[in-house]
Amino acid sequence: MEALNKRVAELQEEMQFWSNIELLVEFERLVPYEGKNLRGNLMETFCEYKAVRAELHRRLDAYDALKK
Repeated sequence: MEALNKRVAELQEEMQFWSNIELLVEFERLVPYEGKNLRGNLMETFCEYKAVRAELHRRLDAYDALKK
């Protein structure tokens, strides 16, 4: 049950992250950021997030394999 609660918390955090990204992209579309490329910065953040997430899942899979 503890593992399930932890996973639910992780998913809620991820949903909040993407909600914030969507709001920032919409804001950038409506109000251009002076001299800065906010969308480019968001894509860089998105790519970093995907890399960290992939590494986390790789480690979780390795941990699960060791437990078996």
